[in-house]
Amino acid sequence: MRDKADKRLWTLSIVGCVIVVLTVLFVSVKIETNNTKNRIHSTMEYIKDQYSMYNSFNEAVEARSLVRMVEKVQQTARNFKTDK
Repeated sequence: MRDKADKRLWTLSIVGCVIVVLTVLFVSVKIETNNTKNRIHSTMEYIKDQYSMYNSFNEAVEARSLVRMVEKVQQTARNFKTDK
């Protein structure tokens, strides 16, 4: 009788340990998945902001270049008028 009770106790202990380990594993995976999702989201937001700033900078550079080009063309037109 004692052997049967010991076997039952060991079986319940092992099943209990397996349940605890599986629960901890499931919770850990869930937490890490959420952390990874948050990290990816914040990285994507950072990339989006950097891309937006880069585009704004490039547009400003392009606009300045176009303004300089217009000024040069206007100056060339004035030079043609005065040379005639």
